[in-house]
Amino acid sequence: MQVWIIDDDAALRTLLSTALSGWGAHVSGFGSVEEALRAIEGGAPQPDVCFADWTLKDGPVLRVKPLMPDTRFVVMSGNPAAEEGLPKDIQWLAKPFRLSELNRMVMAER
Repeated sequence: MQVWIIDDDAALRTLLSTALSGWGAHVSGFGSVEEALRAIEGGAPQPDVCFADWTLKDGPVLRVKPLMPDTRFVVMSGNPAAEEGLPKDIQWLAKPFRLSELNRMVMAER
């Protein structure tokens, strides 16, 4: 399983990457929307799941979603109001969350 993490918090990316790798996922991490867009434009294969922070400095993470139509997209945020405006095909993971919650979401994909 290929998983992407788009989050500008390097420590969180590292933590999630370590956990996901331990569960057998192949993980790619990006610190910005622009980094993820460059990977897509460069021909990177679409991930099975993408976990993305809702609030990134370089713009809305939803710019990435249309370019990955077959990817399950999960938005992570500590702002509960953000969940209300999400399209129905995007899942929500409230920060802070337990790694067991992340594990359940990843295992649901398998």
